[in-house]
Amino acid sequence: MDANELRYLKLLSKSFPTAAKASAEIINLNAILNLPKATEVFASDVHGEYTAFIHLLRNGSGSVKLKIDDAFGDELTEAEKSSLAALIYYPTEKMAAVLPGVADENAWYAQTILKLVAVCKQAAGKHSRSKVRKAMPADFASGRFRVHPRGAHHREQPRG
Repeated sequence: MDANELRYLKLLSKSFPTAAKASAEIINLNAILNLPKATEVFASDVHGEYTAFIHLLRNGSGSVKLKIDDAFGDELTEAEKSSLAALIYYPTEKMAAVLPGVADENAWYAQTILKLVAVCKQAAGKHSRSKVRKAMPADFASGRFRVHPRGAHHREQPRG
């Protein structure tokens, strides 16, 4: 082994002190390389088209609707899928329109959150767990925040 290789291995051992840690990192990086490539969107001539441009961003150029279709298939009607998509694109506006007509708000929240989680799981399949965790609020990423089917939620108390 020459001096450069030895120097390189010493530097590498600072980040990965054991063979197991180095192997785990190699496996993680290989897994990341095998994930589907990110979606890129190119938009031009958007001068003065704020509303259309914002809609393009909010719906991910149609990719959000595709994730809803992938997550639910024939389980939801087209109207239910469109309603869920509108909630994702414009949550404040959609909730203001829907909630006044809902008999049981807690049940609506519980059902809707479960649907949103299903869409998130479908979308997250394109990214590594660590990337998804980094993009989430700390309480959700840590698993301390739980959503129960009955609509109640709570923060778990730290153990120990």
